[in-house]
Formats: sequence, structure tokens, C-alpha cells
Amino acid sequence: MSEEKAGPSREQENGGQEIPINSCGGQKIPTPLENVGDFRFPSLDQLLMETLPQKSIERYKTSWKLFRSHMKLSDDVIPNEEVYLRYFYYLRKEKKFKGSTLWSIYSRLNACHSRLYGM
Repeated sequence: MSEEKAGPSREQENGGQEIPINSCGGQKIPTPLENVGDFRFPSLDQLLMETLPQKSIERYKTSWKLFRSHMKLSDDVIPNEEVYLRYFYYLRKEKKFKGSTLWSIYSRLNACHSRLYGM
């Protein structure tokens, strides 16, 4: 039986040096809030226009704007899990939203977050 050899490892290809996980050909991987050369990351409006039905866009934008304004987040801050948890706690306890409404809001916010930040 002959053994099949796998191709060179990432370390072998890089002269024995380990490649950092967040590297991209030796360059820092940009976040959506950064621009690279002439490339500009699309705005939320552009992303939604390209990926959602027209009738849904306003709902998504409204949910995102309400979330950001209520949590007092500037445009250069990427919301983390704690921010989302506090927001949903507020909606449930203070606004008395039902579970199905929370799921709908979560879905819209998750779609916006994923499109903007790629996470």
C-alpha cells in the first residue's frame, strides 16, 4: 500500500514560520469599519438593498436604528453579545415584548450585524 502524502503545511509554505490566524497574505484583515486602498465597505443601506426584498428593507433599517440609538452606540462601535443581551432584557422586561416579537427583532438585528460586520 502506498501512502498518499498531503501537501506542504502552512508552516512549511511560510518558511517554517507559523501564520497568524488573522493574517491575509501578511496583511491585517480589515474590519468592516476600515477601508482598504480604494475599496470602501458598503453601507447598511447598500447591503440591505442588495440582499433583501424591497418591502423588508425599512423594517430591518428601523430595527437597527432603534437598537443603536437606544443603546447609545456610535457608528464606530461594533456591538458585542453583552450589548445585545441588555437590549433584549430591556425589550422583555420594560417594554413587555413577547417571545415571538423578540425572535423577529433578533432575526432582523442578526441579519444587519452579519451583513455589516461579517460575523
